[in-house]
Amino acid sequence: MKHSRLALMLLVIVLALGMVSAYAETEAEPEFDGEIRIGLICPVTGTSKAIGDYQQNGFNLAMEEINAAGGILGKKIVGVIADEVDNMQSAVNAHMLLLSDDSIMGIVGSTYSVYTIAAIPQITEAGVPYIAGGSSSGITDEGSDYVWMVRPTDVYQGQVLADVAIEVLGMQNPAIMYSTQSSLMALQERLVAALQERGIEVDPGNLYGFPEEEQNYAPIFAQIQNSDADGLICLTNVLPASIICQQFEIAGIDLPHMGQTSYSGAVCRENAGSAADGWYSVADWTPEVTEGVAKHFEDAYRAKYGAASDLGAVCAYDGLYLLKAACEIANTTTDREAINNALYEISELEGAISTYTYLGDHNLNTSLYVTRNEDGLAVMIDKITYR
Repeated sequence: MKHSRLALMLLVIVLALGMVSAYAETEAEPEFDGEIRIGLICPVTGTSKAIGDYQQNGFNLAMEEINAAGGILGKKIVGVIADEVDNMQSAVNAHMLLLSDDSIMGIVGSTYSVYTIAAIPQITEAGVPYIAGGSSSGITDEGSDYVWMVRPTDVYQGQVLADVAIEVLGMQNPAIMYSTQSSLMALQERLVAALQERGIEVDPGNLYGFPEEEQNYAPIFAQIQNSDADGLICLTNVLPASIICQQFEIAGIDLPHMGQTSYSGAVCRENAGSAADGWYSVADWTPEVTEGVAKHFEDAYRAKYGAASDLGAVCAYDGLYLLKAACEIANTTTDREAINNALYEISELEGAISTYTYLGDHNLNTSLYVTRNEDGLAVMIDKITYR
C-alpha cells in the first residue's frame, strides 16, 4: 500500500513538473503563425560602420522584445539587413535590394537624409512603408506617401536651436559653421531664418561652410577668433563633430558653443574625449534619460550591449515599433498599403525618442532634448515639446 501511494505521489510530481516545463517553454518561445519580414538599411561596412552597429543593435533589441511578446499579430519578425556602406551608389543598391523583395512589408531606413532622398522615387514606386532615420525637410518635401520620419525635420530643429542659442547661451551675434552637405545646408538656412524671426540678423561673414570631408578647421577658428561673434553654432554629421570639438579646444576659443544632435552623440563624445565636454546640443536623443519608454530602452540597451546607446540605435528601435503599431491598427502583416495608411492614424504613441502623432505631415516626431556634455555624458537639461 505504501509503495502504491509513493508511486502515485511520484506520478503527480512528474506530471506537475511536465506542466511547468511546458508552460515555461511556451513563455520563452511563443508559437508563431508565420513570419513578417522587415528590412533595415545601415552601414554594415565602411567608414560609417560604427553608426551601423548602433542601428543594428537597436533594431535587434526591438525585434527580440516584440518576438518575445508574441510578435506582430502572431507573426515572428525576421530582419533583413542591406549594407549602404558609406557612399551614394552603395546606398542606392541597398535600397533597391530591399525594395525589389516583395516579401518585405516595411523598411527601417537610413539615418542619412541624402541617401533616403535619392531613393524616394523607388520607395514610392514600390509602395513600401519606410521609416527614415534622417532629419532633412527635403525628405518630407518630396511628398511621398510612403516615407515617414521619427526625427524632427530641420524646420523644427532650426527653431529650437535659435531659442537655445538666445535664451540659454545668450548669443546675439553667433558664428555658424556647417557642412555643405545638402541636408546640413538646409538646416543652416532654417536656423538663420529662425534667428531672423527672433530679431537677430546673422552677418554673412559669420557663416562658415566647409566640405563634409574637411579635416582642418584651424583657419575657420582663426577667423572666428578675429570676428565680433559672441557664440558658435556647429551643424555637422557625427564624424566631423568629434574633430571640430578637438580642434576647437586646441584653438582656445572662449565663446559659448553648441551644435545639433551630432555633438551629443556617443560617436562624437567617445572620439573627442574630454574635448567634447562643455558642448551644448539640441538633440534628438540622449542616453541620460530618466523616465518612460526612453528609460526602458536605455536600460535594456545597456543590459544587452554593455554600453550606452546612440541616435542610430534609438531610431531603429522606434522605427520597428512604429511599423508594429501600424500593422496592429491595420490588422494585417501582408498588406503594405493598409500598413502604410495606418501610419496616418498614429496618435500619442510613446516611443523612446518622442511621443509620435500624425499632425498633417509625415514627420511624426513632437519633441527635442537640450543637453550639455559633462564628463563624457550628454546630460539632459530639458525636453522641449515643439508642437
